[in-house]
Amino acid sequence: MGMRRSLPALVRAASSLLLLSGSIALAQTAQRGQVEVRGITGYSSFLDESPQHHFVAGGATQVYLTRRLSVGPEVLFMHRNEFDKDLTVSANVAWDFLGNSRAQPYVAGHAGVLRHYGGFLGRRFTTNSAAVGVGLGVRIALTRRLYLVPDFRMGTEPFVRATVGISYAFGRRE
Repeated sequence: MGMRRSLPALVRAASSLLLLSGSIALAQTAQRGQVEVRGITGYSSFLDESPQHHFVAGGATQVYLTRRLSVGPEVLFMHRNEFDKDLTVSANVAWDFLGNSRAQPYVAGHAGVLRHYGGFLGRRFTTNSAAVGVGLGVRIALTRRLYLVPDFRMGTEPFVRATVGISYAFGRRE
């Protein structure tokens, strides 16, 4: 009985929040030359004999070449344990699907190098390999310049990556 009474109130509250956030939805299109700086954290997994789960932390910068096309560098550190750490440095390219939406889905790709720091039988070593991947994400406007950015990618190294970032946009806004 209490749930029936609170449901309309919940719907009204959610509707009010959506209407109030409508002002944020206006003017969310990126402009040519706009720069976004992003802090990133999340999860990655490498395939060996079994999945190798890693914690991910890093950052990226995206420069908009057009209203929807952006490019930029990304640096990620992935940590599993003392004998299994990875560093990737890659170039990203992204295409935003919707031009004037509070939640902008995008497709992205990256190509770069992965440096693996490992250990086996008490000996430490490093190796380098290509890091290439593609995936999808969404830029969700929290304010006119601040975004929450969940991102999912699949590729060569790591095989799977699921991250969330916080972006701040510098430059003109439409």
